[in-house]
Amino acid sequence: MVLSRWDSGDFTLLISGPLLAELHRILRYRHLRPLHGLEDHEIDHVVALMKDTAELVETAQSLQFIIHDPSDNMVLECAVAGGADVIVTGDKKHLLPLGSYSGIPIVSPAGFLAMLDAQGAR
Repeated sequence: MVLSRWDSGDFTLLISGPLLAELHRILRYRHLRPLHGLEDHEIDHVVALMKDTAELVETAQSLQFIIHDPSDNMVLECAVAGGADVIVTGDKKHLLPLGSYSGIPIVSPAGFLAMLDAQGAR
């Protein structure tokens, strides 16, 4: 799991304030609960942990690149502002089909884990 690899120090997580708020909101979606299995207090804990330990990125540029789901632009804004090496997402509708943005590869969580394994991180 990606979060456990982050917890192990295998990579630096970049996050922005708007992305933290979005994550807090979407993790509470009823249709996502079976996928992550987290209760409200656990969601609060994960988001607080990210806020406290991830690298908080200030996004100066507001993108209007993804028209059909403008909130996805926050991911791109954070990655560009933070100088990310890779964007990791499960968004198969708007982000993954891009393949990359501004020279930053966009990969699935499984693809990212494979990248970490290939680099010998663990």
